[in-house]
Amino acid sequence: MNNGYYLYSNLLFAKAGNAGIPLSGTFELTSRCNLDCKMCYIHRRANDEKAIKAEKTAAEWISFAKECVEKGMLLLLLTPFGTDKNTGNRSWLAFPFLPVDIQPAEFCKITYVIIMATVMSKYQDRISSIRAVFWMCFHLLLIMGLNLVISGDLGVSLIFAFVFIGMAWSGGVNGIWFLLGGGLLTAVAPFIWNYGMKEYQRRRIEVLFNPDIDPFGMDERYHMLRSQRSLFGGGLTGQGLFQGNRTQGGVLYAQHTDFIFSSIGEELGFLGCMAVILLLLAVVARCIWVGTRSTDFMRKTLCFGVAAALVFQMVVNIGMCIGLVPII
Repeated sequence: MNNGYYLYSNLLFAKAGNAGIPLSGTFELTSRCNLDCKMCYIHRRANDEKAIKAEKTAAEWISFAKECVEKGMLLLLLTPFGTDKNTGNRSWLAFPFLPVDIQPAEFCKITYVIIMATVMSKYQDRISSIRAVFWMCFHLLLIMGLNLVISGDLGVSLIFAFVFIGMAWSGGVNGIWFLLGGGLLTAVAPFIWNYGMKEYQRRRIEVLFNPDIDPFGMDERYHMLRSQRSLFGGGLTGQGLFQGNRTQGGVLYAQHTDFIFSSIGEELGFLGCMAVILLLLAVVARCIWVGTRSTDFMRKTLCFGVAAALVFQMVVNIGMCIGLVPII
């Protein structure tokens, strides 16, 4: 690079002497050219380093995604050894050395978001192609079907589907694919209702629209009514933290998981529920804000995937507690 500078400077001196240009002007021109060359070299090198860093980052993400797939599938395959506690849902693993049970599907949510982001990043330039959509749907059906068949947890399986929709939409998948998917789902809905769902699952959906089903709350409405009584029993400010009658008395079932919002309503009241909702919405808004500002496609889809999972879980959990969504 320096030899080029000297050669170029000598040529400028020779031309300046022949043309009668003052040497001071030649020095200024030479310095300016040298500076421009140096800036071009620095800019090109910075771009090369940036490209190398991007490739390295993508390779690291792919390697990390593969590890997540292996560990996530391993955890999911342990689900048949879980305990259902007479609920029919074997998605919890009980370890004697841990104070709480572990749900492998919760780890698989993170795994699935990373897998989807990796696949979508690979096909980001042709995200609406048949090949790209095929591989996205393949991973959805694999992990969703595996979780549903092994554990019987319909709620978690639906979260995977909602994450898929949120990430595909934010990633720029053509809307025609969503219309085709909606049409296909409508066509197979009767088959799923009659053969893919158990009787108690159908009854839990029907109870939302038919008041004649279990009017005294002894069967399908049992948990729903207890949840509503706990939620509305807190009033505006609640009965006090760790002072809820039904929560502390053990009357409210699954108060730390499915009906945790009812527990919050009883002990912290309406104001406590609104505070929790606002905090969750702030987290979702932050994920979306970071995703929209990210220049990296994979990071963008990761942010929207996490936001989609949080939104769906909020809607389902709060909806179950107030009786607008079936207890799935």
